Amino acid sequence: MAGFELSKFPTGILIENELLDEFDSNPTLVHIWELCKKLFITLWHTKRGYKKDYVNYLPHFLSIEDMEENPLILAREKRSKIHITPEELLSLLSEYESLDDEKIKTIDFGWIGMLSLRSEAKFFSDDILPYLLRAFYSGDWILGKEVVEFEKEVCKAFGVRFAVGVNSGTDALIIALRSISLSRYGKEFFSPDDEIIVPDLTFLATVQAVLFAGATPVFANVDEKTYTISPESIRRLINRKTKGMIVVHLYGMPADMDEVRNVADEHNLFVVEDCAQSFFARYKGKVVGTIGDVGCFSFFPSKNLGGIGDGGLITTNDERIYEFADMLRKYGWRQRDYSEHIGGNSRLDTIQAAVLRAKLKKIDFLTNRRREIAKIYNETLPDTIQKPYDSPERFHVYHQYTIRCKKAEELRDFLNRNKIETRVYYPYPMHKVPALSRGKIYEKLYTEEIIREILSLPIEPVYPDIKIRYVAGKVCEFIDKYL
Repeated sequence: MAGFELSKFPTGILIENELLDEFDSNPTLVHIWELCKKLFITLWHTKRGYKKDYVNYLPHFLSIEDMEENPLILAREKRSKIHITPEELLSLLSEYESLDDEKIKTIDFGWIGMLSLRSEAKFFSDDILPYLLRAFYSGDWILGKEVVEFEKEVCKAFGVRFAVGVNSGTDALIIALRSISLSRYGKEFFSPDDEIIVPDLTFLATVQAVLFAGATPVFANVDEKTYTISPESIRRLINRKTKGMIVVHLYGMPADMDEVRNVADEHNLFVVEDCAQSFFARYKGKVVGTIGDVGCFSFFPSKNLGGIGDGGLITTNDERIYEFADMLRKYGWRQRDYSEHIGGNSRLDTIQAAVLRAKLKKIDFLTNRRREIAKIYNETLPDTIQKPYDSPERFHVYHQYTIRCKKAEELRDFLNRNKIETRVYYPYPMHKVPALSRGKIYEKLYTEEIIREILSLPIEPVYPDIKIRYVAGKVCEFIDKYL
């Protein structure tokens, strides 16, 4: 292995064209392909027309150095310091596959971010680019055919009647609430006397959407195991002004939808599901976003199903809500230039829909990979910290892998010094955010106590197992020393 260090993990490999034709017949090359796939090391080629799964085309105007931080070139002979022969590469990859936890500690993975969107883009480039180019060359860039087809595909996958593509998850929430106001109450907007219950632990958009829709948010506690809205808290907050609630399936964990629906039906309240972090999560076999009155999704690039920019989606089985949502996303008109309601410009771009269609075909892989990573963490991390709750009734899709421990801030600093990114989702309780001060507090909120102790670890689907084991090992190292 002269010239190649095991300690520096390769990020991508360019296969010289003379080796491509042997990739299905040469045992060494077949084994290399299998190991690269397993280790999520991107394979590249420059031969037009060549097709092989997990081997991506590198256009002539790019070099391997443009694409990779630590590149190698697979060739029969060495011609530079980054050239490597098949025999050398197989030996190197085989060592990575069999590393124990102690040897993993010696590898330089570089900076390990919460996600690596660049890695995802490279890994799926041959799957995504045909959709992207077809949409681009169509010239049909606003609410085009790709949007219609994407909406249909989501409806089929979810078993829901209607889907409306919009320009962000935030707009999905606003339009959903306004569509409910129009369909249920005949009002363009809610009034400040109308109260909508929201969890105190969520992203700002959940609560801001209530304000944009004209209503007043009421802050609810969350369950300490699942971090989703507490049905008991909802019951305590209901009064004659309450119109409905937004349930956030936080971190990819479905909320207790049976209890939520029982409370809602008992008091004739609407339920909006904020599914920004929970694409394809399931509660008792039902896809989230199909259980309440409306489901709202975000396709921000970091999401479980992410685009290459902003995007969002509304799902519903209610035809009236669908009709209003469809109008509100395009200036409130049913026919062009004739606005029946106060709408806006919130249309899912055709380019985004094309990318999402391509990635939708990979959603099972992406979801299962997140769950595999969560399993590694679950099996490696000690029980002295609180791991994410899971149960057979709730199919967790792990948008975040969030732990809870007494020294979360110190752990975050320790991991940062070891080039591992972590984040707190979310660092401020909603009731403490100045812009949301119009919200109501009717009971003691315990969000701050939770926030002080939570921390989310990297869970990029195309990170190899050894990288996740490295992160888990560093967490264990801190816990052994300080907890």
